[in-house]
Amino acid sequence: MPYYYLAATLPMLSLEGPSPFAFDGLRARCNEQFSKHDRAALDELAEPGAGDADHPFVIAWRGRERALRGAIARLRAARLQRDAGPALEPDAVPDPTLQRRVEEALGRGNPAERELALDRLRWELLE
Repeated sequence: MPYYYLAATLPMLSLEGPSPFAFDGLRARCNEQFSKHDRAALDELAEPGAGDADHPFVIAWRGRERALRGAIARLRAARLQRDAGPALEPDAVPDPTLQRRVEEALGRGNPAERELALDRLRWELLE
């Protein structure tokens, strides 16, 4: 279901600045506009086990997050000369493009820059 009006009323978000509102405020705005099915998806994303884990967006997001975590695990294991297998999902399929982007993020100069680069990558995946 399109929520153009809701999206148009939300302030711009930025990773560099403070959040313009608390999550509870966003949830309240969404509860006014979202269908029951979409509210359950938002609940599931906020608190796993609390909502609709079968919602297409939840499934897609979790798949992207698993792929990202798998790419991180493979790179960190390679640097430590260890097997990444125990840290990977059994059905994980490597994504070469994502792997390269994670490698770029983890190649940043300091831990804060690395984490911000990974957050930016998550942001892009979310879009």
